[in-house]
Amino acid sequence: MVKRNGFTLIELLVVIAVIALLLSVILPSLQKAEGHAKKVICMSNLGQWGKVWGLYLNDNDNLFMDGWGGSNASRKTQWMVVIADYMKDYDHSIWTCPFADNENKCVFNKDGTASSSVHTANPMHSLTFKTPWGHIADMQHGGYDTEAGDYGSYGLNSWMYNAEGVSECWRKSTVSGASTNRIPVFGDAMWCEIWPQNSNRPATDSDGIVWGGWNLSAASINRHDD
Repeated sequence: MVKRNGFTLIELLVVIAVIALLLSVILPSLQKAEGHAKKVICMSNLGQWGKVWGLYLNDNDNLFMDGWGGSNASRKTQWMVVIADYMKDYDHSIWTCPFADNENKCVFNKDGTASSSVHTANPMHSLTFKTPWGHIADMQHGGYDTEAGDYGSYGLNSWMYNAEGVSECWRKSTVSGASTNRIPVFGDAMWCEIWPQNSNRPATDSDGIVWGGWNLSAASINRHDD
């Protein structure tokens, strides 16, 4: 009798088949768990952002930064620049939702120039519900003066700005005479600045992308349904 030192081909195939069967059963559960974990991370990111904004508002008499509007036309007035001083204790990963595509899929390159995939007539039309707003150098239509290092996927409601000469701005986190529970201040978005009023309704199409107006559409996205 010769002692066997390995598996036969049939035994090996049976083991592979059992492993494949187990993986087919386990993988959906793992993917579901991964999706849930990403949602938790996004909520955690927003929780950290809430603390950051709280610190900023406490230091500035509950007033938001000037923003880009009216007579303001400076990089130093935009939220992603001003708030950076309050982000020193946080990793840059909290700037981006874990469901968003990575920074290499921004509609702008790392040096702030437009990528080849950008819609030439209107770069906003190049966005998808997974697009992070990324390295915007110059949007031409709006003057967003961000640099290559400015990168994220969360957006500020620009009506919160304390923009000089823009009477419609709310300026503070406490908005008198409005349904404040219907006003998103800061959240996961396809653009660095969103413009929802308290009267705007969420978008109704599958991806939440409605190009008829910025309003609430840029924040009504199904990014977290993956």
